[in-house]
Amino acid sequence: MTTPATSNPENAQKGATPESNKGIENHTKAAKHHDLASKHHLKAAKHEELGQQPEATHNSQLAHGHALIASETHREETKRQALKSSSK
Repeated sequence: MTTPATSNPENAQKGATPESNKGIENHTKAAKHHDLASKHHLKAAKHEELGQQPEATHNSQLAHGHALIASETHREETKRQALKSSSK
């Protein structure tokens, strides 16, 4: 996965470390899944509006899955940051 830290030369100049790259990857992954969850919720709403319940349910389930991945990634990043802080 290409992250802002690895794809942006400015970050390399700022001294992005493997540790900070992991944080950037986690934030990027969580944001991507929040975005996908949002898109599926909007699709579900549109299908509800059109009376297309099976499609609405399907998109709602997809949104829920992406929200879970985003939440889990956030939890992992919070844990990583806490462990990093406690080792100082």
